[in-house]
Amino acid sequence: MPKSRVLIAGLLGLVLVSLIFLAAPRARGTMGKVSEPPRPDTDTVFYLDEALQSDADRMLAAYHAPAGTTLKVERKAGDAAVAAVKSGAADLALTLVRPDTPGLTGRPVLYRPQVLAAPWLSPVRDVPLDEARQLAATSVTDKSPGLLSGGPSAFTPSLQPVCVDGVLPSLSNIRQGRYPLSQPIYLVSRDDAAPSAGAASLADWLSRPEASDAFLAASPQATLTVFGDIMLARGVDGQIGKYGVDWPFEQVSGRTAAGDITFANLEAPFGTTGTPLPRKLIWFRARPEAAAALPKAGVDVVTLANNHILDYDTPNFLETLDLLDKTGVKHVGGGRTLTEARQPVIMEVNGIRVAFLGYSGFADIFWDYKYPRRFTATDDTPGKPAVPGVAPVRLDLIQEDIAAARKQADVVAVAYHWGWEYTNVPGPDMVALAHASVDAGADLVLGFHPHAVQGLERYKNGFIAYSLGNFVMDQKRDITRESMILEFLLQKDGVRTVNVVPVMIQNYRPHLATGAEGENLWAKLRRISGQIPAPAGMVDASGPKALTPSPKPAKAPAVPATVTP
Repeated sequence: MPKSRVLIAGLLGLVLVSLIFLAAPRARGTMGKVSEPPRPDTDTVFYLDEALQSDADRMLAAYHAPAGTTLKVERKAGDAAVAAVKSGAADLALTLVRPDTPGLTGRPVLYRPQVLAAPWLSPVRDVPLDEARQLAATSVTDKSPGLLSGGPSAFTPSLQPVCVDGVLPSLSNIRQGRYPLSQPIYLVSRDDAAPSAGAASLADWLSRPEASDAFLAASPQATLTVFGDIMLARGVDGQIGKYGVDWPFEQVSGRTAAGDITFANLEAPFGTTGTPLPRKLIWFRARPEAAAALPKAGVDVVTLANNHILDYDTPNFLETLDLLDKTGVKHVGGGRTLTEARQPVIMEVNGIRVAFLGYSGFADIFWDYKYPRRFTATDDTPGKPAVPGVAPVRLDLIQEDIAAARKQADVVAVAYHWGWEYTNVPGPDMVALAHASVDAGADLVLGFHPHAVQGLERYKNGFIAYSLGNFVMDQKRDITRESMILEFLLQKDGVRTVNVVPVMIQNYRPHLATGAEGENLWAKLRRISGQIPAPAGMVDASGPKALTPSPKPAKAPAVPATVTP
């Protein structure tokens, strides 16, 4: 071969080697990247907004990845977490940042608790969202409202929740994002990528209540709604005849039905049977179809232990029991025997068991010596069959019943029909019985009968409402038109807190009192709560002396044939 051709070939070879050498670093880098083993399908890479670290760590500790899969957690700023999902570096991200990038989906699966609280009996109870955001800039103290860190489980008896736009900061309202201050936390995923088994499992678990409970460090909670006397006869019956059975609760049913459990006093029986008790002078009896108003208003349990439930004697009382059973409304404080009347109703929500008991301070009164029909129920005894009726106020029986209920339930609520009518201050005998009930193990003492609201008290670990006033009633005095709804947050360790909702009655039916009307009533409730007297001494097993006034039998013997209009 000529030397010139050899030289040319050598030069070309040198150029080729040089080109290969110059390209080698890039090739080596490319080859190195390509040769990196892909992420195993069993790995789930999860980017976590670092602002959520402490709460999310607690939550993730409760999560168990499917067998054969591995969860790898990276903590980054919210924007970086979203970018990691977009680039494919992460399967999922949990962040406070809502993605607005095409190809990504961000759905709220958890809510960060931003809960307002106020000192017990504070004027601040329900605020609009703008005001709530201002209050949330400060921490709550024993003198001023503010933000409570730790969510609803951090409530104590010395604090009360602050509703925002009428929504209570219960665990369920926070978990579902209904409480307006709740901050949504988004689960971010790609639209064009099928999730692996591990990613699908994690996404499903983050949507469950167990994840939310772990994130909130929350104990299970239940809400209990309580209000006063329901009387669907007389003037209210006339309105039901015109407008239907929904009419009495129409303006408040959204609130009364919002609780997990709703309890009230049924002041009038239902039905068409029976005859008026001689010489009693005031008789209530509602039409049978009116019983359907109770479940529609969310009422789950009623107390029958009062001074009107036997106005039309035993036949109508038994008819009332049957009608309540058919509507699904449970009842306490009254029954076919004394044993039945003393039995608690136990309701369970979220694993929390609540027991209800009811007693009447008027059970032993009668109105006609020729027909001395007392309301007190009795059991069978030799030669004497059981008499249907209500459970009487007898401290020995009450203590036995509370102790028995305490063994079956986490929270025990005792309802009393007691006191003087048309007064805002309980008697010292009522205070004594209320305190004795808490001492015996009751968590709640709920009072009825005075047709007026009375003060609220915290005694030891118990909460006492001496009278909730009327709720559906045709009385027209100003004092009889004031009412309230109590909304309790309950846990297995008892009553955590209570929200007091002022209510006014207009044209026989209740409405939520807002504005100046609500502020005036709330100011009165705070004032009369400071006027609760010292308790009277307990005297015997029947309870405090002069627990309730004992009216003398009426002198007039006339017995109307029909219910008083």
